Amino acid sequence: MVTTEAKRDGQKGDVTYQIEPGQKQSIQRIDNGGKQRTAAKVISRELHMTPGDAVSREQMREAQQRLYRLGIFEGVTIDTAPAAGASERVLRVRVRETENLTAGVGVGYDSESGPRGTVELANANFWGSARYVGVQARASARDDRLQTVWKEPRLSGRNWDSTWSSFWERVERESFDFRRIGTSFLVNLKHSSTLTTLLRYNFNVSNVFNVSTLDSNVLSELQTETGQKLEPGRTRLASAGVGVVRDTRDSPFSPQRGTYLSADVRTFVPAVGSQKSFVKMFFQGTYQRQLAPSLVFATSARLGIAPTFAGTASVPLVERFFGGGDNTVRGFPRDLLGSNADRDSDGTTDNPGGTLVRQSPGGLKPLGGEALLIFNQELRFPIRHWLGGVVFYDAGNVYLRPSDLSFSDLRHTIGSGLRLETPVGPIRLEYGHKLDRQRGEGRGQFYISIGPAF
Repeated sequence: MVTTEAKRDGQKGDVTYQIEPGQKQSIQRIDNGGKQRTAAKVISRELHMTPGDAVSREQMREAQQRLYRLGIFEGVTIDTAPAAGASERVLRVRVRETENLTAGVGVGYDSESGPRGTVELANANFWGSARYVGVQARASARDDRLQTVWKEPRLSGRNWDSTWSSFWERVERESFDFRRIGTSFLVNLKHSSTLTTLLRYNFNVSNVFNVSTLDSNVLSELQTETGQKLEPGRTRLASAGVGVVRDTRDSPFSPQRGTYLSADVRTFVPAVGSQKSFVKMFFQGTYQRQLAPSLVFATSARLGIAPTFAGTASVPLVERFFGGGDNTVRGFPRDLLGSNADRDSDGTTDNPGGTLVRQSPGGLKPLGGEALLIFNQELRFPIRHWLGGVVFYDAGNVYLRPSDLSFSDLRHTIGSGLRLETPVGPIRLEYGHKLDRQRGEGRGQFYISIGPAF
């Protein structure tokens, strides 16, 4: 009970509040309603409340959020009602389930892969357990992927989200193609609304082919002079790794404020099933700031390093870093960011440390590198309604080895474009222009794509 007493003295006054705590209320029983497919234990597991516990509005609010995060309810209400005893309450939980069976079809286009399509068939509440089971397929002119996905919201009863997937994929690059089949297991440890730790294991067998489009003398010479083994064939790769993500952005699709920081480290060693030994590390940071209504400045930095050890001469082609394209350094065609290794008139390479080779009549062929450094800055502004514009400056490069990393070797581009904002991210039409154009390169590159550049 709360009582007040007010005393006035001229223009001033004193107010006294007297608070008398009421009788402590406890939960007599829990009443679940509205569920049709979902098992009662799934709802009880998310409540974190049992009969005999004290009634807590804060715990009720947190339980409601946990139930929503399962992704199987479109409505959740939690309240209390009187019970038989004066100090007891009935905890009432009412849920409204979403459709558990879903089918989705998507189509798209970008200037790098051409037309593409996606298909997804899923059960988001498998056997009423809040488990996700699905089949996903993606196809385009440059890559295809088919995968099955199993998501477990509570691994071993703990507050750990886990995902197991098996996949087959085909990828075409400028200088080689590969097919890969594998499986992966991911555990998501969410510490707070912004901080997450990821534990992962990956196993795959890749088959690299069509490397013969590169001249055999070029491959042999590069292998002799740089130690880069670029042979085609089958390779078994496995890795165990950990990642940390801190995300304070207001939107993952078109953020206007906040930061995204991530660090990912994966170790490839025979102990976890890999034929090659190396460590692959990737670090990323982005920052968005709203300078004025609808005027947003965004910046990003990315660093990739993959040192080898235990007798492994070079990182396999399928795990090397590549740059160039609509989401790295705009102004370069896909995968064609790097240092050239041209062939002189006497047949030798004038830059054996390069990540690109020049072969006539095919032009530049990317070999990838063991290090990557990318910087992006852009200013986004409104034009009319859903249409916006962007001006940007990008810099970066791909390096043959981690020891070759250097700020002095960065390539630089500037550009502008249009952005059509949609609920799933922007549709972008952009042009990037090289500021340091080199021999044999084009002036710039046009892009059409969906989603943010970084």
